[in-house]
Amino acid sequence: MGVGQARCVALEGLEGLLVTVECDLGRGLPGISVVGLGDASVVQAKDRIRSAMHNTKVPWPQSRVVMSLSPASVPKSGAGFDLAMVCAMVSAQLGSVRIQRRLSTTVLVGELGLDGSVRRVDGVVPIVQAAGANGIPEVVVPAANATEAARAEQGTPGVRVYAVETLADVLTWLHTGQALAPASQRAERGGGGYAHPTPLDMAEVVSQPEARRAVEIAAAGGHNLMLMGPPGSGKSMLARRLPGILPPMSGAEQLEVAAVHSIAGHKGNLAGVWSGQRPFIAPHHGVTQAALIGGGSGRILPGAISLAHRGVLFIDEMPEAKAEVLDALRVPMETRWVEIVRARRSVRFPAQFQLVLAANPCPCGAEQAAGCTCPGSVRQRYQAKLSGPLRDRIDVYACTRSTRAAVIRGSGEEPTAVIAARVAEARERSQRRWAELVPGAHSTNATVAGTVLRKLGAPEEEGLLALQELLREAAVTQRGVDRALRVAWTLADLEGTARPGLGHILDAVELYSSRVLEAVA
Repeated sequence: MGVGQARCVALEGLEGLLVTVECDLGRGLPGISVVGLGDASVVQAKDRIRSAMHNTKVPWPQSRVVMSLSPASVPKSGAGFDLAMVCAMVSAQLGSVRIQRRLSTTVLVGELGLDGSVRRVDGVVPIVQAAGANGIPEVVVPAANATEAARAEQGTPGVRVYAVETLADVLTWLHTGQALAPASQRAERGGGGYAHPTPLDMAEVVSQPEARRAVEIAAAGGHNLMLMGPPGSGKSMLARRLPGILPPMSGAEQLEVAAVHSIAGHKGNLAGVWSGQRPFIAPHHGVTQAALIGGGSGRILPGAISLAHRGVLFIDEMPEAKAEVLDALRVPMETRWVEIVRARRSVRFPAQFQLVLAANPCPCGAEQAAGCTCPGSVRQRYQAKLSGPLRDRIDVYACTRSTRAAVIRGSGEEPTAVIAARVAEARERSQRRWAELVPGAHSTNATVAGTVLRKLGAPEEEGLLALQELLREAAVTQRGVDRALRVAWTLADLEGTARPGLGHILDAVELYSSRVLEAVA
């Protein structure tokens, strides 16, 4: 009898910390204690692993068992430590140098069923990445996680990932060294590939030329967008078709987004991420601040803004949402990160998303103020739900109109594929330009640094003078100058011109300013 060790990974946000599971078999009455700052699911593992070992015909030690998860100062949550705990116990029982050598180069993750099956866990993508960062060459995961583990393996050099279905498979490998099935084979056997879903077609949106153009501009530059119009005029349809005209995610972006969705578990959408399309997250307007930003009393989970990372966050019926919830978006929209602070720890999640808001002009939904049946100044108060600072962070405003006449004519609108091609060309121009001005940068027009935008990306002289005059007259804020410049560059990229001119600047100011919404007030 002695001390056995196995390795696992504890997650704090997207950061994985290597955990050593130690098992000591010593004198004393038979029993087991689990130490190391684990939550209830970690402490309850002793009952799961005992039944799993019994049903796999593995003897339970007739001595006192102390299981320690080190470092003890790091909180640990979830049932993913079960497999490593059993392997550490088996190593302690046998005292085999060969077994301990295998365990020292392997991260084991998986929840054990009472029958000895190995069940899926959340966070496999960042766990594989953490193993690679810590120099551990092998990772064993549940077969149910094989597809995401195989994808993570492709993006993590020097790591081989294996998938198992039962505890018996792991113990056979542990005793004999018999090779485990690679996760890539398990994924193929289980049909783990994801088909690319057919995107919703922009041709289905009848008329609305101004709003369609605004959506195209938002896609080309990565800009935040607000749509306002009467009910049924196509606001939600346009928003839901935005991901279809965005460029597909690169392999690195897919892995980055998959790490967030992997941690989120059932809240995530890994199938959609692996399909290559950008995420589209549309929480109900009654969403709480914690659900939007992220949090939790135990393990901190990403919120809707992080699930929308590299994609679109759509909030319909914006005036019905709580003002304090909407204002919580302000900082992440600027920093592209969200930091959740607790008393003894801090977790960061990425939050580089495009915000799309949609709203009716007023509770009754009248398109024009003359037809509004709401009492008093309800219409003005309804639109005032969007605070000034948040309004200042939206690049493009557009209105949808009633389209009864268009229904009679029929639709001959451009399909998604045609618009997506123009957007891809504009994105390529912008990324090439900013990479030349700032080597190593991969910015869209919406995310390029303001200093770069003003010093290296200045428009033509006439446009610059027009912006200075608008700023002097307080028609735009200093942030508004940057926003207008960004939209002007997007307009220039869509047209294929080398630098924004006066027309681009004035058009950008019109799109950026909320005067377009005042037309329905």
